[in-house]
Amino acid sequence: MRKKNDLAPPHEVSVFTKYVEEALDNLRLQNKNSFSVLEELTRQVRLATQMPRGEEQRQELVRLESARVALQAQFAASDKAFGEACRVHLAHLKDCCKQTGNPIFVHCAVAMWRFDPSGSFPEWCSEYLEECSRQILQLVSDKSLTASDCASRLPATFGFVRSTWNAFHQIRELYSSELMYRTLYALRMQDLPAQKATAEVLRLFGLENERSLRRRFAALKRSIYRQATTDEVRTKL
Repeated sequence: MRKKNDLAPPHEVSVFTKYVEEALDNLRLQNKNSFSVLEELTRQVRLATQMPRGEEQRQELVRLESARVALQAQFAASDKAFGEACRVHLAHLKDCCKQTGNPIFVHCAVAMWRFDPSGSFPEWCSEYLEECSRQILQLVSDKSLTASDCASRLPATFGFVRSTWNAFHQIRELYSSELMYRTLYALRMQDLPAQKATAEVLRLFGLENERSLRRRFAALKRSIYRQATTDEVRTKL
């Protein structure tokens, strides 16, 4: 039996927005809980100020101030950690866009850039949006095109279709492939032998054979995953 850790772990945070939204929801929940604690501290401070002046009141105010400082530090650490995760994720999205030529990664970045602690809009996103704007204005100024003609050309203008290529089809394929890899990794972490784990992934996702799975992981290697990760998959299957 192979060791359960013979596969490289998947990315901690998926490139796909679904996982980013989950991370944001968790952060909002943490902040909500922390704000509840802050409100309770504020209430206790109000009560402490009404206590008779003396050593007991002084000690209570010192205790509450220490708790407040600790909570503020917790807020700062949480914001810093999430901001750093966003920065790394934006860099990952940029690399994915470069590797695949898929503009949907630009839109993923636009949806979350405000969480980047640098506060600056990604230049690579600006370049794409500016080019889209120029092409839209060209459509508007072309008097030979009807309004319906202009609307029908928008998918190509935004880079979503090229000849027989479709950005949404590619994204869905990559998303499915990443889910397959995460599933395979989870099964291997449960000490399931490689052959049985692979067979289970094929069954769960309705793939015909192991070669199909390898092709999907090869696509991940060329696009959204580190080379070491998918090399491990290819050699360990």
